[in-house]
Amino acid sequence: MVQIQYFIKMTKNFTKMTQKTIQISILLILFVGSFSTIYAQGIWTWKWGSPTSQTINSVGQGIFSPLNFPESRYAGMYWTDNNGGFWCYGGGGADLWKYDKNLNQWALMNGPLTPSLPVFGTQGVANVANNPGTGQYGGPSWTDKNGNLWLYGLQSSNDLWQYNTTSNQWTWMHGSGTSTPAVFGTQGVANSANHPGIVNETNCKWVDSNNNLWLFNDLNGVLWKYSIANNMWTWMKGTPNSFTPNYGTLGNFSATNVPSAYSACPSVGAFFNMWQDSSDHFYFLLNRDIGVSVLAEIWKYSIALNQWACMRIDTTGFGDPQTWTTPCIESPTIAPVARTEMRANWVDACDNVWIFGGGNFCNLGVSIYNDMWRYNPSTNNWTWIKGSNSPANFGTINVPNSNSIPRASYGQQTYTDSEGFWM
Repeated sequence: MVQIQYFIKMTKNFTKMTQKTIQISILLILFVGSFSTIYAQGIWTWKWGSPTSQTINSVGQGIFSPLNFPESRYAGMYWTDNNGGFWCYGGGGADLWKYDKNLNQWALMNGPLTPSLPVFGTQGVANVANNPGTGQYGGPSWTDKNGNLWLYGLQSSNDLWQYNTTSNQWTWMHGSGTSTPAVFGTQGVANSANHPGIVNETNCKWVDSNNNLWLFNDLNGVLWKYSIANNMWTWMKGTPNSFTPNYGTLGNFSATNVPSAYSACPSVGAFFNMWQDSSDHFYFLLNRDIGVSVLAEIWKYSIALNQWACMRIDTTGFGDPQTWTTPCIESPTIAPVARTEMRANWVDACDNVWIFGGGNFCNLGVSIYNDMWRYNPSTNNWTWIKGSNSPANFGTINVPNSNSIPRASYGQQTYTDSEGFWM
């Protein structure tokens, strides 16, 4: 068994780790051009890391060094800051790391190198000793408009934390420090007692243009908004704890449309592909287990209307493997099959979403993928770009190669900067 971490960049011209014994960390870059099939598909470049076992190491807090190694991690939290720095937290520990692209090096910025309990301090007060504790299983994480990093729901709690990248200190902002059911309050009304409750292996979140944090909790089917200015949660949309979706007319917003809470197989690890367009619309891809088959649903939310629209539903047999057609050809009849742990996604300058990898729905032992897909919200169509479930080919570090391909993987951590996509 191999524990795998990938870190990928895709320049644009137009992290559930497998539970195994060898730890591998790889940084890759994908160049995308427009003049040939090769460039339309992209070219991966291995940028950082080792294909052999490595042990976590830091030469000192806040110090970038080629000797630093954050180690492979399962379902950690991750951010891109306002200066283009990449951050990751947890995935098994309580350590916060930052990656500098110019140096091609990591630095341990905060926290111990071993798992630890949270240190809350005083709510609303930053302190160098504060720490959210061991983080795992893909908790929601946001970067606000001021460059602060946020995370929610570690250890099945209702706690919201903020990290200031200038002072390098954590602040416990909201929550009780315990695991309790959601407090909904009155729909559309903020209240200091409200909170979304427990989340488990989800990262369905967004930041709107007014610097509010949003979260869809698939366990209770409710869309939440957090006001940074008021330090309050608001139940915005959805019937609490209802498992009955209302699709309405595909592609049309309606006050009665709701994704609802849902079941997946397993009940975790199937809800990570969310994105946001340049017009402040929120999207997510939901894989709904209905027994003999799976519904791969794309939903879109309008802040202005406070309404959902179901954009597309693709139905596949339970656990069906992926088939691939012709690369780089958009079509209404193709789509990635429903998958577990399909966490890697990015949004390009044209509001298209790109996804990578994941595993066979409900049975990761059947197949794990290293394919790239693109969804165009303007046409509501998918395009298979490249990849399948083939063996990895790293190539030479820092050398673009049209034959390079990342290892098939799931549970990745992803980043976006002005140059492209990283994983």
